[in-house]
This record gives sequence, structure tokens and C-alpha cells, in this order.
Amino acid sequence: NTCPSQPINLAIGGTFTCTFDATLTGDAGGPDHQNTVTATVQDGEGNPVSDDDPATVSYDDVLPTITTTKTALPDTVAEPGGTVTFLIAVENTSVEPVTLTDLDDDVFGDLLDPANPAISSNDCDDQPTTIGVGATFTCTFDAALSGLAGDPDHQNTVTAVADDDEGNSATDDATETVRFTDAVPTISVAKAP
Repeated sequence: NTCPSQPINLAIGGTFTCTFDATLTGDAGGPDHQNTVTATVQDGEGNPVSDDDPATVSYDDVLPTITTTKTALPDTVAEPGGTVTFLIAVENTSVEPVTLTDLDDDVFGDLLDPANPAISSNDCDDQPTTIGVGATFTCTFDAALSGLAGDPDHQNTVTAVADDDEGNSATDDATETVRFTDAVPTISVAKAP
């Protein structure tokens, strides 16, 4: 605020000028910020006069952003396969809260569907879908993978979609790979007379 440090005596045609900073908080869908300054002066005979002027600040819409990660635990499975736990994390990197509207896996389907038959031990559908600023939505699910050591690695991609309160959407995806490792063969021999 530079207003207290300015000369308060104004010559004819002179101007008192100063600046100050203020933090404003608002939403693009809400009302504009308005405030009014009122100045009062008096002449040498003590006669006062006042004038005021309003200022309006509008809020621009900022599009939401999210960051999605996917981790396989473990990321290697001995042939012919086994159960893998997948950890999903969706971080809200926006300036306002967002709501997770879709969480789809290209192999295992809708992770927010409690009746999804392709997965087990799924807690993605139990988590709150509202993600605060800087907060992270996390969940896990189990999936049965099958393959041999010579087969291609298993890959799947999860895609998250989140909306802000203006209906703008943010989308991000993450891919995880699970490798099938060789299992040494075993045999059992029995001989009887």
C-alpha cells in the first residue's frame, strides 16, 4: 500500500495517486468482485467534497488438470500367471476441487463399477470421487493375469476423467506393464517293484 506515503496537499489540477495490492478469491461461475473507493478533500476554508469510483474484477475460468499413475504389485509374474494388485492414483493439480467422473481400464473395464466381473478386491468404487486441490484419489484392485515367459508382456492403461464445477473436463491416462517370467519345470518320478 503506497497510499499513506503520498503527499496529501493537492495543487490546482493536481492528482493524488497510489496503489495497493489485495488478494481476491472467487469462481468463474460466481459474481464478479466489486469494491468502491471514496475520497474526501477540503479546501483552505474547510469546505469538504467527496467523490467515489467503483472497480470490478471478473474471474477467468481455469481449466482443470489431473495426473494419473498406475502401479502393478508385483510387476513380474511367474508363468502361467497369477494375481496382480494394481494401484491407481489420480492427483488434482487444478486450482479448484474436481469430481472424478470416469475411471476406465482398457483391459479390465469400468473401475468405478462395483459389479465389474473382470476384477476382484476392488475398492475404487468405495472412494469419494471429489478430489480437493492438491489431493489424490487412490484405490486398488486385483486382476488375474495369465501368460508364458515367451509371450508378450501384459499391458493395460487406465484413463481418468474429472470435471470442475463449470463442467470442464480433464483427462489423463497411465499405462503399466507386467512381465511374465520363466518357471523352471519340475517332475516327480515314482518306481515300485
